[in-house]
This record gives sequence, C-alpha cells and structure tokens, in this order.
Amino acid sequence: GRSLRTDRTGEDTLTTPTVIKDAAVVASTDERLYVLPGGYVQQKPRIGRPAGGPVAAGDAACTPLTDGSVRCVRTTDGDVLPKIVLPGTMLSAPASDGKLLFAAGANGAVGAWDPETGERRWLTPERSAGAGQLARHKERVVVTYPDGRLIGLDAADGRQLWKVTLPDRFDTAPRIDDMATYVVGRTGTLYALQTPGSAESATPARTPTATSSPRRTRPRPQGALWNPAPSDSPPVVTT
Repeated sequence: GRSLRTDRTGEDTLTTPTVIKDAAVVASTDERLYVLPGGYVQQKPRIGRPAGGPVAAGDAACTPLTDGSVRCVRTTDGDVLPKIVLPGTMLSAPASDGKLLFAAGANGAVGAWDPETGERRWLTPERSAGAGQLARHKERVVVTYPDGRLIGLDAADGRQLWKVTLPDRFDTAPRIDDMATYVVGRTGTLYALQTPGSAESATPARTPTATSSPRRTRPRPQGALWNPAPSDSPPVVTT
C-alpha cells in the first residue's frame, strides 16, 4: 500500500516546492534550500532569503532571492553554484528549458544564463515598462509586460520573433501550448493568441471569437483568438 512520508525542514515559511527527478525541492525563509529525495531531507545548503519558489534547470534547482539575484544548487550533490546576477537591476520570474535559465530584470530586460557557471548567454535590451513575466515553451520564451506588450523570443539566442500590444495590463506569466498563447489581463480578460510557431499559425487566421471570464457579470472587453504578425499591430478585440 501507499505510505505518507514527512520530514522536518524547520519552523520557517516554505516556498512552493518543485520536483527534480526523484526529489522534492523547497526553499525556506531560514535561507536554506531543502532537497528531499524519497520524502526525507538529504541536503540543506544555504542560498539566501528566497523571493519565490525554485525552478528546475536540468539537475539544478534555481531560486530567486530577495537581493535580486538567482541562486542555483545542484541537487545531485548539494553544491551551491555561482550566483546569477544582472548588474544594475533585480532579477525575477526565472524559467528554464532544461539547459539555460531565463530571468527578467526589473528594468524590462530579459536574459539567459548557464545555471552551472552563472555565465550569461544573451540579454535583450532594457525596456522601461518594468519587469516581465516569463513562460518557456519548446524553442521560445514568451514575456508579458505591465504595459500590455507580449514578446516572443528565440530561447537559443534571445532574438525577438514577434511583438504584440494588447489593450490591457499584464502582471502574470502567460501559458503556452502547441495551439496558442494564453494570458489574463488586469481587466479580467482572457486572451488567446495564435502565435508564430504554434500548430495553428500555419493556417489562415480565424474570425476573432470572444473569450470571457465566468466570474465577471457586467459587460467588459473580451479577449479574442488572433493570429499576430511579427509586428506591433493590435488585435481585433470585441466589446
């Protein structure tokens, strides 16, 4: 039968855990990262105070810290890897494709780093809109910004593939599948976009169809399914 295993990680607040291979990994406000293979604490290296939960980057768990850096720990042996920083700004919203670690700067820039060495591989220009929110899907990284912009980047070199500006503001990361990119704005609108590289993008654009949130009852702008060109032209949004 099944058994429930628990282990003590201290009396401090824990972040949301992530799973890397057979180990659960969680960061704590006691400034340690706890690695629990099989439900038992095996490693607890000191990393600094976490600003969010760890993300998996290959064999490493990478955690954003309140000092604006990201610290990675190799979960197989507990080694603390070189700190990832972007001088002049704070990093947040890390994501990974299993090889590189992507993070957003508070100045609007987005970069990619080698989690093993801390070496930066590429960096996009600064954008004054503020920190973006990242999502990675296959060979691309999609970033949402507070001023309503979404950009698609090539995960290998940071090259901008497309840009879209929507009549809304975004504070959360998008969700991506093989069909579309989905993002929720501050207005409560759910947008579904057929982005370049999606399975539907090779077909003619469909007539925009409204997508609404069931929690809102009064009339409001509604999202539209749209096939954007690699330009800054806004989509058709129904009201």
